[in-house]
Amino acid sequence: MNLPFCSCSRRPPFPVFRVVSVRAGALLIALFLLIPLSGYPASEPGTFLIDPGQGGFDAGSLPAPGWSTSLLAGASAVAIDPAVQSPFSAGAGSLLLHDADDGTSGNTGPRVSRSFVAQACGSGSSGTLLWSFEYRIPEGAPDSTEFSIRLAQNLASGVIGPELFLGRGGYLQARNGSSLVPLLAVAAGTWYHVEVTVRLETRTYDVAVASLAADGETGPLVVLASGFGFFNTPVSLAVLASQDTVAGTAGGALHLDNITLRVAAETDAVVYNVKAFGAAGDGIADDGAAIASAVATLKSAGLAGVLYFPDGRYRRGSSGHGLVLNGVSDTTVLFAPDAVLVMDNLVIQNGKKVGSGHGVYVQGPGARLSFIGVHVRWAELAGARSMGDGFRFLGYPGEEGNILEDLHFRDCRTERSPQTGAIFLGCATVDVRNFYVEDSLADGLHFNACNSVTVDTVTGINTGDDTLAFVTYYDPVLIYDQSHYNQPDLNPVWNNAHSTATGITSIGGAANGVRISGGRDITVSDVYVDGKASCGVVIDSARADGMSVRWTYLASRGITLSDLTLLNCDTGLLVHYNPATNPLSSDPVWSGFDVTVTGANTISGAANDSIHLWNCAAIPGDNGQITGGVRIAGVEAAGRRIRVRNSRNCSLTDISLEGASFAVIGATTISPDLGDLPDSDIALDDIVVTGGSLLVQNGRGFTVGSLEVRDAPTDGVIFQNVVQPAGYPAVSSIAVTYPNRNNQAGARALLLAKCQGLTIDNYDLIQDDHPIRSVEIGGGDAAAVTSDVAVMNMNYVSGIVPLSPGHVIQGGAWAPVSWYLNLYYSDTAGQNSGHYLHVP
Repeated sequence: MNLPFCSCSRRPPFPVFRVVSVRAGALLIALFLLIPLSGYPASEPGTFLIDPGQGGFDAGSLPAPGWSTSLLAGASAVAIDPAVQSPFSAGAGSLLLHDADDGTSGNTGPRVSRSFVAQACGSGSSGTLLWSFEYRIPEGAPDSTEFSIRLAQNLASGVIGPELFLGRGGYLQARNGSSLVPLLAVAAGTWYHVEVTVRLETRTYDVAVASLAADGETGPLVVLASGFGFFNTPVSLAVLASQDTVAGTAGGALHLDNITLRVAAETDAVVYNVKAFGAAGDGIADDGAAIASAVATLKSAGLAGVLYFPDGRYRRGSSGHGLVLNGVSDTTVLFAPDAVLVMDNLVIQNGKKVGSGHGVYVQGPGARLSFIGVHVRWAELAGARSMGDGFRFLGYPGEEGNILEDLHFRDCRTERSPQTGAIFLGCATVDVRNFYVEDSLADGLHFNACNSVTVDTVTGINTGDDTLAFVTYYDPVLIYDQSHYNQPDLNPVWNNAHSTATGITSIGGAANGVRISGGRDITVSDVYVDGKASCGVVIDSARADGMSVRWTYLASRGITLSDLTLLNCDTGLLVHYNPATNPLSSDPVWSGFDVTVTGANTISGAANDSIHLWNCAAIPGDNGQITGGVRIAGVEAAGRRIRVRNSRNCSLTDISLEGASFAVIGATTISPDLGDLPDSDIALDDIVVTGGSLLVQNGRGFTVGSLEVRDAPTDGVIFQNVVQPAGYPAVSSIAVTYPNRNNQAGARALLLAKCQGLTIDNYDLIQDDHPIRSVEIGGGDAAAVTSDVAVMNMNYVSGIVPLSPGHVIQGGAWAPVSWYLNLYYSDTAGQNSGHYLHVP
């Protein structure tokens, strides 16, 4: 059938949109076709080729995972293996199906390249399926070229679901039982974008064609056929098959690109197209009333629904929210690839333009809600942080019957929101994938008092506050406080508990890349932050003081961070109890953190600190046992210092630091009496500092493994005001290489000052001709003197002439007592050597 308004013309310079709907009652299959200006050649990298003589590969021999092959009735097919491919990651690359034989079939096979990525819905899935791809028949291909795209329940048995034929007789065709219905005339050399929405159950469908927004015109809905059933429509989806179904002329070919498959809803769904309710989508008319009408109809039907926004600009020109879902379940909000909700409703307050509503506002109770490809943009940037979240989800934590849960948020984005990009309050079982936020005036993605959150891929550009925040505030009585939720304790449910986030990118803007406050059992990985004004990652507790600290939240526990890249922030990683005026609290609800940092982590370009642990401790238990604390391992840092202050029960291992110093300070203010030193219980091991010194000061009880300092500007390693109680092990090893690069008089490679009970098993020093005191054992003062310290085995290779042991021991009334030093020294050539031994 020739449909002039659906013909495939090349209309520069903009795309032309076509819609084909296949519908019966409450069910819909929709094909959205886009004709771009041009495609790319068949030789594009990442191509699949079916050619003669291969006979098919075994799945295990394919060079790209996730693809398998099978022969169906003498024809070759390539199928996506749902056990391997994710149904939600974007496709990249292209697929070329090539009929290389003349007049015969059954002897072709696939050849697969490594660079292609495709996806399929998992085996046994049901619900509404979204599937998109792009294809073209190359210029010069024979007229007999034809291929099919089908959803198959079982590829090997040949059970076929909804099926499209691409190229047969010059048309895109759909199966009508055992025959085909032509849907759209197609032309060789033209790329087509096809999107399919299908309910994965055996149904009878109608077929329709519509023309939308071609040169500003609109076309009528034309019914082509109705009442036919797709051939063997599967109850559940196992694979997506792309099949060369018949013999043709040698050289026939079809290119497939950007294959994407995803589930939109888990129940039967009626589709509500907002344009059918009067939305213009032209960026000029105010579509607020039309959108509200579509929602009201969907809600009144009491059935599962898909609220669909075709390509267009849907403007909200009056005050209020762009899209409101209140007390709705089993609903999908689906935007076409070029659909945008435009919030053009800032108002003037106090001389500034401020927001007057949220883009998408969802209020519980509700369940099984999906938001796919939803794009919200403010027409202009507000003059101040104000009402206007891109997406706002308001649930009621712990209120039976009012919970907002089972939320799916995929491929959504927002720009220029006056407040948060997306905020979830009191929601349960939230799944966020591939969210993009730019120029928000508050957080990018915020979770408050939620549970069971999964985040996979978030990009925040120039967010006005944290790019990703897990925050639950504290109040012993008040649960809802004006704009946010509190909890009376760190319970294992409504403190964003049992949540994971990965693939976080934060570029520029204020505040932090990632914040976790008042959190429980949260894992965050694969974080990239560059240029945030405050921290790359911050984990904090706080008590509002009416001045600098506005919020109150408890110390987080069960937090795991890994694979962090934190660049050019004020501080890379900060864990602390706030405000700074508060000392290390004896109450573990404020200072009792449980944080682990692991994996491969990089921190550089910080203006203040690479890592700062401040007012941190562990969690006391029964019988004096403790759990938690802050444990950091696997960090490469550069440019600025690492500091541990007013903290205890922390460990730092496998840390390298370049161009700055490493300081562990048990207490910032202490009494001169060593008996007043706080318990530290801090562990250090495998620490390498290049271009800085290493200081351990003002603490009691350290477990130290390997310390190494290279090219220090002045002093190397310093222990000052340190007490090692009985039961703490000796320092395993210290290595210092080429200290005092600044040639400062009196510099020490190793200084032990006012220490008690400290033993160092092994100490190695290598020095060139720069002046250095190889080891200095300081005495003390009237309050306390150094005692019971020992360097058991010291090896010193010196380039200083004349050769000497280079050690200095303080004398006078406060000289050290009961000290031991066993020092071997030699010149760099190994020709001269000596030994110094002092035994108490």
